[in-house]
Amino acid sequence: MGVYIRIIGRPDEELKIGGNVSFFGYEENLRHFTLGHGGYLSPQSYFSVSAPIEYTRREGPMSYQVGGSIGIERFDENNADVFPGQAANTNLLF
Repeated sequence: MGVYIRIIGRPDEELKIGGNVSFFGYEENLRHFTLGHGGYLSPQSYFSVSAPIEYTRREGPMSYQVGGSIGIERFDENNADVFPGQAANTNLLF
């Protein structure tokens, strides 16, 4: 979920600030790049908050845009077998 507010809204210049909040989670941790895993971040809970800013300016045929964001994130993962189905001493927590 996010929102932007236009602070400057002229035809040749625009300044926007905003806020974003994200939350999601997966049932299983499938982070590893091995058979049976997806190789992608799949935390059981993920939360982030950020504050983006974006400035755009047009001068004749030229235009430029500068932007960035500052924020914080937190996630938790369950242990997962590196090779699912072969649980003997293969649990890793990353």
